[in-house]
Amino acid sequence: MHWAQKALYLCLSLVLLLIPFDAYFLPVKTGPITIYPYFLGVLGGVFFSFLIPGDKKILPLNFKLLLGLASVWVVVAFLLLLKVHDKHRALYAVRSILFLWLHLLLVFRVWQVMPLAQLRHWLNNAVQVMLFFLIVCGFFEYLTGIHLVGAQTVKIMKEPIGDFTYAPMAFYDNPNNYMVYLLSSVFLFLYLNEKLRKNISVLLGFTMLLFFFAEVADSRFGIIISFMMIGYVLLMFGKEWMARQKVLLAASILTLAFGATVFLTFPIFLGPMWKKSPQYTLNEIAGAKYDVVTKQVEFIRGDSLAKIIPLDSVVAGYRHFKGRTAMPSTQIRINLNKNSWDLIQLSKGIGVGPGQYSWYYENGFTRYPTTTVTNPHNAFAEIAVEYGVLMIVLLLAFFVYLWREYYLVSKQNKDYELFYWHCLFMLVLPCLLNVPSAYLNLNIGWWLLIILVMVPEFNKTKEV
Repeated sequence: MHWAQKALYLCLSLVLLLIPFDAYFLPVKTGPITIYPYFLGVLGGVFFSFLIPGDKKILPLNFKLLLGLASVWVVVAFLLLLKVHDKHRALYAVRSILFLWLHLLLVFRVWQVMPLAQLRHWLNNAVQVMLFFLIVCGFFEYLTGIHLVGAQTVKIMKEPIGDFTYAPMAFYDNPNNYMVYLLSSVFLFLYLNEKLRKNISVLLGFTMLLFFFAEVADSRFGIIISFMMIGYVLLMFGKEWMARQKVLLAASILTLAFGATVFLTFPIFLGPMWKKSPQYTLNEIAGAKYDVVTKQVEFIRGDSLAKIIPLDSVVAGYRHFKGRTAMPSTQIRINLNKNSWDLIQLSKGIGVGPGQYSWYYENGFTRYPTTTVTNPHNAFAEIAVEYGVLMIVLLLAFFVYLWREYYLVSKQNKDYELFYWHCLFMLVLPCLLNVPSAYLNLNIGWWLLIILVMVPEFNKTKEV
């Protein structure tokens, strides 16, 4: 093996191992640039890939199309730098798009010199290690409430202990970003493992895992994705199971009917689903007063407060104190999308520039309030607003082309299970892109795109 090929493999190994850490692992700031091992691994791998002699495998068409799309994106990003107002945010955003391009170049060059079975094995191992790390972190934080210090985590100290205290964040400083890494890792793991993807127990196990962490992190889109996976399991396995287990199915339905009968004929205790009821919320409240004479603090039950203050006033005041924002998250999302549309019109579809969504909001160019949320919280909107309508159209067109690739590969192999799984993910993807405030800055998104493109090629060959 040529020394340059060995160096390329070493760089790729470092990059794959550090996927979940990105710039968090041993960063060294040198002026305006931060250097870190992950960054060096990517750059080193690209550099050494061009020093390997000999013939290389021809890149598949979908690789070339994606690399071309990313190249256009980089050019558009640099051109839009000329019109931006906030250079610091713009340069950080351009760095993300440039890194997407470098990741594609690195992995596609590896594709040309590494046996496909070995490359798939390396990618699969990397995703498994990342998944293991995220699950361990998630359960540790859930059980202890211990988090790394960060701009978001320190806010926990100012709030009553609640679900958010135990929400997993790892070192991403945000439950939403943690959920993006976890959700992406699960789907990538199943994309790369056909046998596990066809196992109903594995799918149900991952579904329960995702639902659990989504509930703890209060991630609505995570919960929606969990229900999508349940729906997929029912569609793929339900009909076959019902045909084989008619007696067990009938017994299960009768058991549910008996349970419903017991539930309806016994006293029902109202649970947390009624927490929006003022009377239910009152049970959480405890007021306090200070006796100057005895120098003692006396606590007052919520129902005692309601005797001297109107119930609605007590509850409204408590909810305002307890809530992190005065506006429901659903309304914030609606307003973010309305602002996105306004900014698209303002830029005449050309794009306001990389990283400029928050600048336009903070400087009064948008009409709809979104409290402290200043990023789009929707990757499709983020691309259309900041890089122009043309870029989002090209990206969506590529996804349609890729969907066709999955269909053709499944048809060639006379097994449509991979196509059905990809169809599920195409439904999941819009939800996934709505979870974080700024999706394009997360390296898991780059790897998601890379592996999505590579899986059909893996399944075209008998080598794997």
